[in-house]
Formats: sequence, C-alpha cells, structure tokens
Amino acid sequence: MRAKVIAFLFTAGLSLMAFSQEAYKISGRVLTEDGKPVSYANVLVTGTGIGTVADDSGRFEVRLPGEGEWKLQISSVGFESRNINVKAESQGKTNVIITLKENLQEIDEVRINQAINQTANLTHIDMKSVQMIPNTSGNFESILKTLPGVSSNNELSSQYSVRGGNFDENLVYINGIEVFRPFLIRSGQQEGLSFINPDLIQSVQFSAGGFDASYGDKMSSILDVTYKKPIRAGGSVSGSLLGGSAHLEGISTKSHLSWIGGLRYKTTHYLLGSLDTKGEYKPAFWDFQSYLTWSPSIRTEIGLLTNLSINSYHFVPASRETDFGNIFSAYRLKIYYDGSELDKYTTLMGALTFKQRLGENVSINFSTSAYSSGERETFDIEGQYLINELDTRLGTETTGDSIKNIGVGTFLDHARNRLMIHVFSLQHSGKYGIPGYTLRWGIRTQSEIIHDRLSEWKLVDSAGYSLPYSEDEVRLYDVVKSSNHFSTWRASGYIENTFSTGLWGGDAYITAGIRGIYYDFSNQLLANPRVSLAWNPRWEKDIRWR
Repeated sequence: MRAKVIAFLFTAGLSLMAFSQEAYKISGRVLTEDGKPVSYANVLVTGTGIGTVADDSGRFEVRLPGEGEWKLQISSVGFESRNINVKAESQGKTNVIITLKENLQEIDEVRINQAINQTANLTHIDMKSVQMIPNTSGNFESILKTLPGVSSNNELSSQYSVRGGNFDENLVYINGIEVFRPFLIRSGQQEGLSFINPDLIQSVQFSAGGFDASYGDKMSSILDVTYKKPIRAGGSVSGSLLGGSAHLEGISTKSHLSWIGGLRYKTTHYLLGSLDTKGEYKPAFWDFQSYLTWSPSIRTEIGLLTNLSINSYHFVPASRETDFGNIFSAYRLKIYYDGSELDKYTTLMGALTFKQRLGENVSINFSTSAYSSGERETFDIEGQYLINELDTRLGTETTGDSIKNIGVGTFLDHARNRLMIHVFSLQHSGKYGIPGYTLRWGIRTQSEIIHDRLSEWKLVDSAGYSLPYSEDEVRLYDVVKSSNHFSTWRASGYIENTFSTGLWGGDAYITAGIRGIYYDFSNQLLANPRVSLAWNPRWEKDIRWR
C-alpha cells in the first residue's frame, strides 16, 4: 500500500512539472525592418543556458524556466543584436514580433590580380611551391629544372637546357619586356644573381616549346614573369650565410601610384670552399630592382621597370687534388697554383610601358627599353701539376698512397677580355577580344651596339717542352684574339587569331598566327607560321590536352 502511494505521488509530480513546462512558452517571429524573415536567428534567454534557433521563415519557440519577466537576446549574422523583455504568463503562450536592424560594414574591395591564359601553351608555376624547394643558387630558375624536358649540369647556375637545346635559346620576359643575362660568364661559380627577383613576382608561366607567335624568335622555351602591382603597403626581410634580401611595396592614398622594390645580396664562398680547387673565394653579387605603376584613369596604366646589378668574382687559387681512374688503375692529380682571377659584370636596364584600354574589347600597349652591360674578365693563373699512380692493393699500409710519379708539368692561363653591349628596343602590341574570338598583333624593333675585345691564351709546359712541340719556337697551347665593334638592327612582327568553342564536354582552342623577322646583319627576312590546338575538359581536376 505504501509503495502504491509513493508511485502515485511521483507520477503526479512529473505531470505537474510537465504541465508547468508546457505553460511557460514564448513564441514569435524575427523580421527585418522591411518585414522580411530573418532565417536561423539565434534566440537566447539571458542568464540561463536556454535558447533556440529560428527556422527559415524566422519563427521560433522557446520554453522559459518559470513565470515572470525574462530578457531575450536575439542575434543574426549581418544584423545588430537586440535585447527585449518578455513576460511569461501561467498556462499560456506569449507571442512577440522582433525586428532586427541590418548591420552594414564597409570592407576592402576585392581585386583579382592574376589571370591564367588557358589558350596559350604555357604552364602556370605556383609560387608557394617554389618557396618550399631547397635552392643552392638562390635563383628562381632552379625550379624550372624540375619540370619535364628541362635539364641543367650545374646547380650554381641559372642556365638551363630545354629538350636538348642550347642554354642561350631560352627567352625570358618580365612584364612583357625581354631581359638578358651576362655573356662572358663561363662557369656557374662566376654567375651571380639572375635577373628575376622572387620577392617581386606575382605570377609565372613557362613553356617548353610550341608557344604562340606573340612570343620571340628563340624556339627552346619561354619564361613569362609578371611583377606585382601592390594593393597595400608591405615588405619582407630574409637572410642566411649565403646572402640576404629585402623588399618594400606600397600604394598611394588614392591608389593611382603603386611601387615595389627589392635589394638582394649573395655570396657563395662557403659553397665554393668545398670544391676540389682550394683557395680564397671572394664572390659578391648585388642587385636592385624596382617597378612603379601610375594609373591616371581606370583605362590607362604607365609602368617603369628598373634594374641595377653589380656582380664581382675574385678568386685566388692555392691547390687542387683530384683522384680518378678505377680500383685497378687509380691516379692522383695534384696542382699548386699561383696568381688570381678577377671578373666583374655590371648591368643596367630600364623599361617604360604604356597600356590603354580603348573600349571593352580593345587594348593597346607601347613600351621602350634600354639595356647596358659592361663585362670584364681578367686572370693570370699559373699551375704546377703532378700526376701520380696510386697503390690499389687492399690490406697494405700504403693503400691509396702515391707509389710512382708518371708526369709533371706547368701551365699558365692568361685573359684580358672586355665586352660592352647596349640594346635599345621599341615595341607595340594590341588585342581585340570578343567571346569565342581573340585577335593579337605586335611589332618590335631593336638596335644592338657591341664592343668586344678578347685576348686570351694558354701555355702548357710538360716535362721541359711546350705543347704543341716545336724545336724553333715556344708555341701556345690555345690562343683567342679578337676585336669587334659593330651595330645591328632587327625588326619583327606577328599577328595571330584564337578561336574557342565548346567541344565534347570541354573547351577547345585553336590558335594560328605568323611571325616575321628581319635581321640586317644577315640581310634575311624570315616567316614563321605557328599553329596550336588545346582542349580543356570540364573536369574537377585542371587537365589540358595540347
């Protein structure tokens, strides 16, 4: 009997609690000032953990802890939060209409600073991945050596070969301006900083051949680099035992003028100290670049690109020891040096560009550039060498030691090389584009003034006589003497059309053009037609068939 009474009281208590909770409810709707529903607004009973979320029509219902006045807090993204007082009446619902005011905040404008040309035979290179790759030389071109068809035989050099072509058959453009590299450099250890400054890059595209007629007259590859046009102030500083770099960028208050500049320094004496040839290496490479843009109107842009590069290489060799051969016949070459080498390469470049949009479909560009390079290569290095046979017997105390001398000799390398080159160019290009069709054209004229003087020879004295041997005179092993002073002029032009259409669930592009070249040095006029096909399927992954 007692158990039944307890069960009855417990059941009655639960019923009263349920009845009480059903009685105290607040329902309503959250609207904007113009009467539209605010979907999924948050409704919270202040001071408690009770709350709910409105549905897509703005309606909500919340249970209150008890009778009396309560404070509700209503909030939603894009609206100002609001607090209201409500009174819960016994055994009933209270309906409210809550109005929220929009909270408008001005944010910075969004600019698209990069566009990838999907019609050209160019590969876009992700700059973020470049920064994660170890790089001995510090040159941007090192990333190209990881691409298909590109190879290099020196990790200290920025030179590369594409599909077996020559190292000087690669075109490099920065903001549409062709750039050059020093000409007298003969080894990677003499080479300093490449022209491209990674801190200033906005986008990079590369083609290993088969590019459009709009690009230059070399056929191995194209490296097309675009420098940043800053939208805010910024900068960076980095340093290491091999050098350092710093850059600054900014924009005027009215966004008409933007600028970016970078300073770099590089030294490779720690790396060169690990070579077989021991001595005192003193390389020092400096580079400063800047790019300024002025936009007086939304359709007009004027740009100025400048570069100053000072590279010097000073080397005082001491000795070299190199082992060669195999386990059955091993030899050691030992050289003792006297003398030094001093090379200096100074480069100055400036380019002025003018871009104008004549309408929604037409744009034209004009640019002029000047490039000047002064190069000097001087060395007088004497070496006395010995070639010894090594002990290849295993398990003896003299394993790896020299057991017999098989040759001695002396050589003397001498050079006084000078090169001064000036390049001036003027070019115009234009573009007309409508959906499905693009027409491009361009003309370029270039003048080159070259002053070249080479004086280089090598003497080899082996066991008391000079090579090549003569009984009557001392002959030099190798001699290069030349003096050239000339100026040349060349002109080129192109016109090309690109058609695009939907095909097989993708986008097909056909680009056909012709490029003409005249060079007064050879007095030749050449025509070079180019055609490329590309198909981009609309798949999740970015895949293109060419």
